[in-house]
Amino acid sequence: MNSSGPYPNYGLPQTARRFVRAECENHNLPRLVAVNDVIGETTNNDSSDRWNIGERLGSRQLVLSANNRDLHGSRPGLAHNRLERIRPAVGIVVALALITGTASAANSSDVQARIDADLAADNPIVVHVVVALCDNVNQGIVPVPEALGNGQAPGSNLYWGALYGVRTYLPRSASWTGLHVERPDDQQVLDRIVLYGEIDRKQRGVSVYIVADAWDGAEIREAMQAYLEMTAGRLVESVTVKQGQETIAIKAGGASHLVAYVGHNGLMDFALDAPAPAEKESPARSAVVLACASKSYFIDHLRSAGAHPLLLTTGLMAPEAYTLDAIIRSWITVGTTAAVTAGAASAYDRYQKCGLPAARRLFWGQP
Repeated sequence: MNSSGPYPNYGLPQTARRFVRAECENHNLPRLVAVNDVIGETTNNDSSDRWNIGERLGSRQLVLSANNRDLHGSRPGLAHNRLERIRPAVGIVVALALITGTASAANSSDVQARIDADLAADNPIVVHVVVALCDNVNQGIVPVPEALGNGQAPGSNLYWGALYGVRTYLPRSASWTGLHVERPDDQQVLDRIVLYGEIDRKQRGVSVYIVADAWDGAEIREAMQAYLEMTAGRLVESVTVKQGQETIAIKAGGASHLVAYVGHNGLMDFALDAPAPAEKESPARSAVVLACASKSYFIDHLRSAGAHPLLLTTGLMAPEAYTLDAIIRSWITVGTTAAVTAGAASAYDRYQKCGLPAARRLFWGQP
């Protein structure tokens, strides 16, 4: 039996394994799974590209079927990702495949305890955000208007300089204060901002810094690899900023309390090895991935890294900054995963008008 990470391969195509597992989780099926058929089908005509997976557990049949044209929103703000199509799987029969356990990871209590200890020592809370700029040319997305989808022009990019992008929305609409910071030496990072805010926690205001990097959209693989390394407590960086008359060094990267990724789910287009586990002495940290269907693609990587999966997504979504802001505020103020997913859903529904029940189903986090 071949295996990849904590889940057995059993010769299944990688995408098939992900979707079968995701659907079992979404439908609350037991972890003892009987897969009788995995069918990948491609019809090459002008109107549709379809994929299907048949999965049978006893008498229960789940069939996933989608038309690519229906998977993507029609308005520019929904830069939805193209799902990787499954190639035909011939003669694959799996009977009663027992899904094994996963590597240990930090939990919410571990991270909140770290935050309390750091605040008691008069240290700030730090959030590091990796943004892979939206790129019509270099990413597997439905194209958006040229200015929004130029992955080498952060100023107008959908995920950075546009109305709901990280650089524009947070300081203008969410009461974060921008601080002067130099762009990092890494030429793949086209822009960097550092934001400061005070957020209520346990009846007092606490200092919070957000370090956000805009990665060249053509370098999405490298951006995601850097993100995963940060979730494992590596790529620690001291970021120097001017705040009033003071010069402050912020411990960011893998030293952050929360590491977030915003952008296209590149794991739909390519594979990345799971990061090596964090060192034992590495402090606990939480992880967020605002990208389409990030739970089924990232959960194993984050657990391998030893990070706490604070918030992931179960379907297609627009990774815009109002959701990120709600996540950070709920995470600091209340400190529970339930509060974070509820805050994210409320913000997402407020802007997307998708209905609160649908928004709640979109977000998942580990307690």
